[in-house]
Amino acid sequence: MAGGHGPPAPAVGTPTGTARPPGTAPPTPEAETIGTAGTYYALVDRADPRHGTLTVDVVQFFTGAPAARACAQDGVPDQHGLLCHAYYLRDRSLRLTTLSVRPDAVTAGCGSSRSSTFRRAPPARHDLVRLGVARGVVTRLDEICLP
Repeated sequence: MAGGHGPPAPAVGTPTGTARPPGTAPPTPEAETIGTAGTYYALVDRADPRHGTLTVDVVQFFTGAPAARACAQDGVPDQHGLLCHAYYLRDRSLRLTTLSVRPDAVTAGCGSSRSSTFRRAPPARHDLVRLGVARGVVTRLDEICLP
């Protein structure tokens, strides 16, 4: 699909509580749902700081060579631009997930060296964010800047 979206999808990371056999590769962008702990990428659908909730569509976020491989796997044509070379978003499931967010969850805006809290500076709709999740609750949100 145009605009950096591949076919509908998942998050980067494996919940930190998941054991990995020795010598295996680190987590890859394969998680389809958000677990109780870990780091995930998602597109924001709705942020509600008053009620402390965030509704997202979990995606896979690739950069560099893995982005090119993911585009090829998904049949996305190489347009010799940033898409598929610098980054690629794969969205295989348009399923929305609503998460609780700690009121003091740290947020960092795109390109900002300053941080705030979810209640003061919630992300906007359609923002790509990296979520830090602990015990099933969002504890950190970082907006990802895309060219």
